[in-house]
Amino acid sequence: MFPLSSLSEAEKVLGEISNYKVQLEAVKAKIKSAKSKDESESLKFTQKKLINKVCMEEALNIILTCTSCLEVFLIT
Repeated sequence: MFPLSSLSEAEKVLGEISNYKVQLEAVKAKIKSAKSKDESESLKFTQKKLINKVCMEEALNIILTCTSCLEVFLIT
């Protein structure tokens, strides 16, 4: 069982998600201005990795938030 600090952990995860989304927007801009096919393909790979990180962090955030809610209900 997660400790009651899960909510603060969820807030940290939200910050990481926000950071990944900023990085993702920067990569999208670089893809549009790529000068070669190799550069574009490399950036697209980076884009896919960032999308996967966002998805994983969002899933973790949901788990942490739900766990915090369950703990509050169990305590009261």
